[in-house]
Amino acid sequence: MSARGASAPLRFREARASFPSGVTIVAPADSEGRWWGFTATSFCSLSVEPPLVLAYPAERADCHRRGHQRLFVNRERPARTGPVPRDVPRPSAAGPTD
Repeated sequence: MSARGASAPLRFREARASFPSGVTIVAPADSEGRWWGFTATSFCSLSVEPPLVLAYPAERADCHRRGHQRLFVNRERPARTGPVPRDVPRPSAAGPTD
């Protein structure tokens, strides 16, 4: 469907999908020390002391349902325009699995 004939919500979604932004890789660790990761295009700092950040994954994502003890965040620099590393988890067409 072309943008011209599309519904307003679809046009809005298409516009947002084409808007360039940075990518943040968020990798929290659960209580057993296993790391889970996701990419986020929105990320904000909440506090320096204690160090707190906010990045919210989709509720259906595996990493959303885990209890997290530690967190690693890597914000890609604007000069880096290459693809996200291949080992970063991506949503599957079938949906999340346990």
